[in-house]
Amino acid sequence: MNPPGPHIPNEAAVRDEVTDGPVPEFEDSPQISVDGLGVIAPGDVFYHGRDDLILIDIDLADNPGDATLHLFNQRTTIVAKTTADEMASLVQSNFPTFHFSDILIPADATYHVEPESERGLPRAE
Repeated sequence: MNPPGPHIPNEAAVRDEVTDGPVPEFEDSPQISVDGLGVIAPGDVFYHGRDDLILIDIDLADNPGDATLHLFNQRTTIVAKTTADEMASLVQSNFPTFHFSDILIPADATYHVEPESERGLPRAE
């Protein structure tokens, strides 16, 4: 079932753009469901200001909101830790967060991916 919200063409292009840079290996952590974030797992990307924060590991806790998230900041190349509840408070806004495969994109994000044909890239056949 497709998530609600606008369609973003070529999800693979979104992933390639986000991961075009230093990205550490993702740990084999299970996904968790957190109020305000939905279902998250290593490989998900959160946009916070100018930063792409890539979830690389989750330390589980009895309460999913208390789980420790290991986030790789692609701009600074620093790994930071925060709880899932703290992360949810950072990304909450008047706009929902849309889920596209393993990419999380806030609806108010300025991030935009054009179809391959509009970017001058060869079209996949």
